Amino acid sequence: MFSVCRQFYFSKVTFVALPSKYQRALHHESKHKIEKIKLREPFAVVAGNLPKTALNGEQAFNFLNDDAKVFIHGGAATPTILISEFYNYVMAKKLKNISAYHIHTEGPFPIINPEASSHVRSVSLFTGSNCRDPIKSGRADYVPIFLSEIPLLFRRNIIKLDLALLNISPPDVNGYCSLGPSVDVTRAAIESAKHLVGQINPSLPVTSGDAHVHISNFTSIIHGDMPCHFMNPRQMTEVEDKIGALIADNLIDDGATLQTGIGAIPDSVLDKLSNHRNLGVHTEMFSDGIIKLVENGVITNANKVVRPGKVVTSFVIGTENVFKFLHDNPLIGESLQLNFYCCFYKVFQINFIEY
Repeated sequence: MFSVCRQFYFSKVTFVALPSKYQRALHHESKHKIEKIKLREPFAVVAGNLPKTALNGEQAFNFLNDDAKVFIHGGAATPTILISEFYNYVMAKKLKNISAYHIHTEGPFPIINPEASSHVRSVSLFTGSNCRDPIKSGRADYVPIFLSEIPLLFRRNIIKLDLALLNISPPDVNGYCSLGPSVDVTRAAIESAKHLVGQINPSLPVTSGDAHVHISNFTSIIHGDMPCHFMNPRQMTEVEDKIGALIADNLIDDGATLQTGIGAIPDSVLDKLSNHRNLGVHTEMFSDGIIKLVENGVITNANKVVRPGKVVTSFVIGTENVFKFLHDNPLIGESLQLNFYCCFYKVFQINFIEY
């Protein structure tokens, strides 16, 4: 296995350390008991429940109180319209001590505005560029944790979520909405949050796998049509191009299963794999580079033991083209569980170091 680990370095970062008993509980659940909660099954129908259709935050969040813990859907699916309504409600009601938990978010994120600091605080569990300056200045927090362990914070009630804000597709004929390009840790938040509020978004690509949640699980919904948050590729440097070629030519064999992350090096490696055969994908992140390899027959997923024939990903980031490819594509399965790598033949993990 080849692994290049991603590390982000900050100065004057505010780290929020989990209490020691919770740190132990993540790894030794049987020895260190913590409070158990009944988890919601997102696929299940909640009999007799239909969400309230809200026109604004006043109607959508009227159950929200001080000290609430809120999860925000992230990545390309960041629900910008819903976040704005949430922010306006919190500020108008002068709510206090609201904690907003999230992984990387895209687009406007008013929760990190200086004037919000006495009302709501951003807590990044996997941070992105828009939160780095607030974290450096102490206006926002960062919890260092493996991405794969974040769901345990919710499922084991270490972080007791009162609300999850979600970007969802309109319900299909059976009442199921899709989480679109970002399942990642979101499904665990859905399972444990007391309330779900959704932004019904007709422009969200419909994905399969673990990406569905029944509309009857929601407390309220707001209609808000918006495109996914795109990320255009940047021009690779000569050094990055050479690194990608070295990895592709010397470390990745035919038939291997790939896990790729964010950054120029993974993009460069994918660009250099056109002569490989029968590659598989079971990955944290899906990006534009995978599409070309699928269309050229390089990625077949034929040798995968888990979900053979399928591309499995946790979240998708890329250009507008990648979301068109993703929409209603039976080849792609969105999943939150990527801990099956021991079952695969020749796994290669390609991530990125940022200094």
